[in-house]
Amino acid sequence: MIRHIPDIIAGLVLILLAVSFWRLHQNPANEFNVFDLVMEGGRLSRIACVFLAVFLVASWIMVRLTLDGKMTDAYLLWYGGTFVAPVVAKLFGQPKQESNGVKPNGT
Repeated sequence: MIRHIPDIIAGLVLILLAVSFWRLHQNPANEFNVFDLVMEGGRLSRIACVFLAVFLVASWIMVRLTLDGKMTDAYLLWYGGTFVAPVVAKLFGQPKQESNGVKPNGT
């Protein structure tokens, strides 16, 4: 039973996060839309759904490895390279060109 306590706590935290996201989504004073996590251009995106599912599963694996004391540098490097590096690259990368050759900032 004691071995399952971290799993129960992690599950409760996930449920709390899901409820918080949903309540934030329901609040008309916020512009947060929970469906933006899986939609692009007003349509359901298969890639976004798969990426979100893989992210959640990989994150759970990382938590499980940490709780079991089996976390290694290689696992952490894989996780960071898979999910953190693309976000950092997007933040610091070049802005995309519009199809008409005009940059998004209007120049």
